[in-house]
Formats: sequence, structure tokens, C-alpha cells
Amino acid sequence: MIGSNYKVYKYQKKQMKQGCRKAKWIAQRNRYGVRIAVGPTGYPWVINNLGKISTPVKNSATGKLNWTTISGRARDIGVGLDGSVWIIGRNRVKGGYSVMKMAMNRKGRVNWDVQPGMGGVRISVDDKGNPWIVTDKRAIYHLRDGKWKNIRGSA
Repeated sequence: MIGSNYKVYKYQKKQMKQGCRKAKWIAQRNRYGVRIAVGPTGYPWVINNLGKISTPVKNSATGKLNWTTISGRARDIGVGLDGSVWIIGRNRVKGGYSVMKMAMNRKGRVNWDVQPGMGGVRISVDDKGNPWIVTDKRAIYHLRDGKWKNIRGSA
């Protein structure tokens, strides 16, 4: 969750001795954001006020989670059940801003592949990894089989 103070919080449950549970929101140290999405692993993807993208990555040697900044800048982010990461970028196009999908190159670096044809201002991703966007005119579009389909109604 992102609080009104822009801090990123995680929900933590703890089992107590008597069988009851204690739960609370824990502020993540030095983590601030304006947009958030959670992937199938349960880890958040956060965009801060400068458009920087970050997510925790598990250190294979220590097992600890370390926040990592991912290359690129974004206005919104969505993560699918399949783990695909999509963003609304910062380049102005018809409908809002560019829609991009994260891809790794051969050297293990992040590339953002632009999905042409439509732009948006908000994004979410379904369980199959297909993005749904809202445009600057509040129209709803869904990417299916490489084509943007307009969904009746508005957001």
C-alpha cells in the first residue's frame, strides 16, 4: 500500500501463542511511491514521484530482499499473474502515453518494448499477461492478439 505520506507499506501477520493473530502495516525503509502493483510472487513494483521503477529482489547468497531500481521511467505500472510487467511510459502518444512491456535482453538487462497503436494514462494486467488501459479520454482498451480492442463504457 502507498500511504498519504507516499511511504510504501507492507501488511504483516504474526501468529501469537494463544492462537490469535496480530497484523499491522509496516513502513518500508526509504521507500516512497505514487503508483504500485503486486506481482504473483507477492513483491511490489513501485513508481516514485520521479517515475523511477523499483522492486525488491532476493539476494541469492543471503536470502534477503534488496530494493532494486529498474531502468526506465513510468507513470503507471501493472503486473500480470504470469509475471509480465507493463508500464505507461512518459512519451506522449495518441490516447495518453506509450504502453510498454518489460523484456530482458541477452545480457540480462531490461528493455521496454513499446506496444504501438494506443496510449494510456492508467494500466492493469490480467491473469494471462494482457494489458488493460484507460486513455486520457477515459476510454477502456484491452490488448488481445496484438490488437487494441475498445471496451464499451468509460472509466
